[in-house]
Amino acid sequence: MKTQHDDCQIGDTVLVECVRTVPKSVDTRGLHELIWIPVLPYKAHTDEDLGFEPAHFHYDFRFWSNRLVDVFFEQYDRKTQNWGSYVCLESDVKHRRTSPMICLRETPILSEAYSFQAILEEKYKNCKLVNGICPHKGFNVVSIGDDKTYCPGHGLHFDRNGNVIQRY
Repeated sequence: MKTQHDDCQIGDTVLVECVRTVPKSVDTRGLHELIWIPVLPYKAHTDEDLGFEPAHFHYDFRFWSNRLVDVFFEQYDRKTQNWGSYVCLESDVKHRRTSPMICLRETPILSEAYSFQAILEEKYKNCKLVNGICPHKGFNVVSIGDDKTYCPGHGLHFDRNGNVIQRY
């Protein structure tokens, strides 16, 4: 069975890291699938260099049902280009487990206008990918076509030579 580190296509069954938590801002009446929420398969980390200190996990929206997306983003603009900016605080996590799930969508891409993108791109402009690993926090990058890859954790883009693409 594939893991989240593998190249996953829509429809693939994948072993997915999930956390047991209920975001405080979401009304979960009757939504049992909210108890286990897919996250990227990495340890909780801080982003002090980006001005965000709480330890957190990044959601893996590829495996979220449409219903879960609708409920979670009910009070947000669901048309946001910045799904990837939403995180789960480590302090809210009760348990972790892996579960087989079906990949339902592509990885959402953070827009270049997102608040920390310019900082990150400038800081890592001279860094390169090594074996498909982002130099910022060590996340595996995903292909986004046209010989480009993307870090699903923090949004850095890379060209086919592994160089950071500065979009500013």
